[in-house]
Amino acid sequence: MAEELKLTGEQLFLRYAFPCADTMLIIGKIDEEHFLELDQLVKSNGQPRRRLFPFCFPNAFRKLRKYAEENGLKRWALSTVQDLWRNHHDHEGDCRVRRCTVVEVDDGGVIITVLCGEEQFATINLYHLPILLDNVVYVHRKVVVEIEGF
Repeated sequence: MAEELKLTGEQLFLRYAFPCADTMLIIGKIDEEHFLELDQLVKSNGQPRRRLFPFCFPNAFRKLRKYAEENGLKRWALSTVQDLWRNHHDHEGDCRVRRCTVVEVDDGGVIITVLCGEEQFATINLYHLPILLDNVVYVHRKVVVEIEGF
């Protein structure tokens, strides 16, 4: 839990955006060097350089900048990043951010089954969060990004 409390807005932005990085690489929007840098930051829970975001995730970065400016918020405040992704991401299908309840955790804590409304599906605990049954989590592209209340 203590590690989650130290999370920065930049780290949370990367957690939400990173599940899109493989697609960005495949379609040529980022190069392998940037993908590997993002991957290493995720694996080490490192502090990303802000200048990576407009280059690697231009649409999400522009949306954050606009949302913060229009609402008089600090762009990289954790609460601003959370609210943007949780409530204003506005995508469909796997690309939307969903609030779900954990109904099953595998023995390794990697595969997490969640219930979102009437739909139950498997997700990945890519960020090794301390997930427990009945936790409410936020999921983006079938990756658990954060636990509500942390």
